[in-house]
Amino acid sequence: AVVVKFEVISTNYESSTNIRITDGGKLYILAWTTTPWTLIGNVALAVGEKIKYVLVRHNGEYFIIAKDRIEEIFSEKDYEIIGDVDGKEFNGLSYKPLFDYYSKDKKLKNRENGWKIYPADFVTTEEGTGIVHIAPAFGEDDMNLGKKFDLPFVSHIDMDGVIKEEAKDFAGLDVKPIEDSQKTDVEIIKYLAKKNLLFSKKQYEHSYPHCWRCDTPLLNYATSSWFVSVEKIKEKMLVQAKDINWSPGHMKEGRFGKWLEGARDWSISRQRFWASVIPIWKCQCGEIRVIGEIRELEKLSGQKITDIHKHIVDKITFKCEKCSGEMKRIPDVLDTWFDSGSMPYAQAHYPFENKEKFEKSFPADFIAEGTDQTRAWFYYLHAISTAIKDAKAYKNVIVNGIVVGEDGKKLSKRLKNYPDPAE
Repeated sequence: AVVVKFEVISTNYESSTNIRITDGGKLYILAWTTTPWTLIGNVALAVGEKIKYVLVRHNGEYFIIAKDRIEEIFSEKDYEIIGDVDGKEFNGLSYKPLFDYYSKDKKLKNRENGWKIYPADFVTTEEGTGIVHIAPAFGEDDMNLGKKFDLPFVSHIDMDGVIKEEAKDFAGLDVKPIEDSQKTDVEIIKYLAKKNLLFSKKQYEHSYPHCWRCDTPLLNYATSSWFVSVEKIKEKMLVQAKDINWSPGHMKEGRFGKWLEGARDWSISRQRFWASVIPIWKCQCGEIRVIGEIRELEKLSGQKITDIHKHIVDKITFKCEKCSGEMKRIPDVLDTWFDSGSMPYAQAHYPFENKEKFEKSFPADFIAEGTDQTRAWFYYLHAISTAIKDAKAYKNVIVNGIVVGEDGKKLSKRLKNYPDPAE
């Protein structure tokens, strides 16, 4: 964890409580983060309007920090409290970016709103400094604040987790290298220390998302996505669910029912290589064509299609009807649960054939799976059937529990927490 110094652009700061800086000392606002690699993407700082802040003098410099956090952050340091300041006084105040890779780009959208201080209701004094560093590309609260105040969007990381060329001092570095996940963080901390922008650092143990298969750190990353508008059909989903019989019975209104009540729009696209391709072709003019079947794509492209894997289909193009440009498939693939939820229709190649056979067996008399599928297969079957058939996909559900190891975790090859089958 590091506490970073953001220099406020003000020569003679004066608050409404007549606290003044008249000795020429620099004024900094202190922000805390456990992910230094995101600081390159910083575009704003957030304060709580109801939080009490203080102006502190230390080593000839002035600092703004939440009153409740001063003892923690300034422990073992000599300091003098000049006075109290309300958080709302900082709104709109500008500060110098820690890194100018993006702030100096005059073509950056909403640049004029960047590198300022804004109010946010998610700021607390439970940890940190009471000031939150905002990087919309790497956090949900950050993204929402960015939309609210039209902040510039800065993403200095490519999809492979490597820092982009424009972040010159760190270009080419993997933000979470497998051999040492904090190596790049350390490089950024060294840079800040050299520029006198690092106030303090210390070891801080906290939870961080890791891949459940290989134990490597994951990145929170904002990217574009295609969505199914589940919220538009939520009421229909709730109505259709009333006629489904569950065993155990508490699942109906409990785990499954609560999940349906909180259903949100479904992101169905993934930036992966191995999965079903999304059958959408797009032209540079903005025209979009959704392909319904292989025969339609063959007619448009003039090609015989025998393989619909991504690396084959991505090469198939056809002329745009609107501008005569070239239509290319969007690069994304489908969430695999879209495949799973489409099972009743896909297995019968419905509606292209077997229509009578399909309609005799739909909805299914019963399905059975583990409790983990309550929010997965059971849910996605129900979402898709409601959307395209306005019907339930199954009449009865039998839900089994999950066999776990002696450690209470599910049996896993990776964890090797299973008994020897021979024994």
